[in-house]
Amino acid sequence: MYKMGLPRPARDGELVAFDVEMYGMSAPHRGDGTFAGMSIAYGNGDTYLIDDQTDVGPALERISEGVWVAQNALFDLRVLRRYVTIEQRYIHDTLLVEQDLYGGWFDRFSLQNLTRRYLRYKRDKSLQTKFEHAAEMTPEMEEYSVQDAVDTVRIAELQREYIESELGGEFSWYTDIDEPAIWALLDIKPNRVDVDAWLAHIETMKEIAIQKEADLGFNVYSHAVTKKMIEAELGRKIKSTNAKSVLEPLLARIDPQGKPARLIREILEVRQARKAVETYGESWIEQHVDNGYVYPSWKITGAETGRMSCSRPNMQNIPARKMPIFRTFFPASLGHVMQVADVSQQEPGFSAF
Repeated sequence: MYKMGLPRPARDGELVAFDVEMYGMSAPHRGDGTFAGMSIAYGNGDTYLIDDQTDVGPALERISEGVWVAQNALFDLRVLRRYVTIEQRYIHDTLLVEQDLYGGWFDRFSLQNLTRRYLRYKRDKSLQTKFEHAAEMTPEMEEYSVQDAVDTVRIAELQREYIESELGGEFSWYTDIDEPAIWALLDIKPNRVDVDAWLAHIETMKEIAIQKEADLGFNVYSHAVTKKMIEAELGRKIKSTNAKSVLEPLLARIDPQGKPARLIREILEVRQARKAVETYGESWIEQHVDNGYVYPSWKITGAETGRMSCSRPNMQNIPARKMPIFRTFFPASLGHVMQVADVSQQEPGFSAF
């Protein structure tokens, strides 16, 4: 049974898991919403629940001697730093540890997945949705929150046992690389956006697409019609109208001044303009920009290879080659200078290291 209020002081090196619940979150990666509660669980079974945000600081002070444990620590730490200053320290993130242990073997790493994998029971997470519209926790919601912390500390114990027995305690790719990255991402700033320049360019692309497609006289997204028009100019069949596999290689082989080449270039230009409008138009600004800034969601390990990933929006996917102008719409934040550097073959080098 859990106790309400501040936790007991943690012993030196004792595993202590915490889990934060928030009401009314709309952007979890930004840690919004209002404080619902913070559950704390120790390896010996002691559990606590605080429901007053003013207790966050004293609670963290009491567990400061222990080894902190969290499932997706980026979320919990980001929320907690709204209320108190938290200095960088080691934390065992069960989600990130699991990804570092089994990336490529498994592709799901939620707490529900980990409880099934380690604790051999199916965790019902349906209660999580109740926090979206609630204003206070029911006893059922309190028990749910506490159970999250209990499961997390038990999973951490089993992960540590595995690391010790199977890896000889050597887990440097987490302790030296991914764990410190948690704190780096917590401090990463939002991306400033020149909204006016962005929208002005979109208007230009829209005009280009409308005018040039009208001049062509057909829909460049209609592959059947486009294929027929190119074949008529070329005097022979082509496999498809795919830009990367067919049209661009074809341009490299034919006379650049000939009518077929000019037609293909115009088709590709219109397609690119339409894609810019459809993908990065006003809806992109409305969906992702808040007061002139983008707040993307970064993941330390987002792929089997261990690479970082980004979503809401994917800042790694902003066009770099075909439409590089979009990257110029992200100026340095006010009072800062942006340095752009790209070290040749840096990723294979880091991997080899």
